[in-house]
Amino acid sequence: MNTMIEQSGTEWIFQPTRRKRETEAREMLAAYVGADAETRDGLRAGWIDLLMSRQVFADDAHRAELLAKHEAFMGKLDEQLDAYVANPGDGERDGLVKTYRSFVRRLVLPHHYV
Repeated sequence: MNTMIEQSGTEWIFQPTRRKRETEAREMLAAYVGADAETRDGLRAGWIDLLMSRQVFADDAHRAELLAKHEAFMGKLDEQLDAYVANPGDGERDGLVKTYRSFVRRLVLPHHYV
């Protein structure tokens, strides 16, 4: 059985590695949702560091731009988690799922420009 999938012609990603990262992302999100505000701040900083470690930077300006994007992304995740906890409706759930999938994509597909 071939465990590799081809992506964009020349890039190869091993499916078991991808599944492992998806599982890790789900576990990280579960810990984040259950954390208090102080713990969430620490987790958030760690997640931004993790996301940044998976990026390729053209220069310092590009690094600063990606850092700002990741911080804004984590802020959006915070807002959507709070909205879902306050009002667990379909609209809030759909927004949270979309943001979560974006987070998993950022972790699973390293070294891409976001």
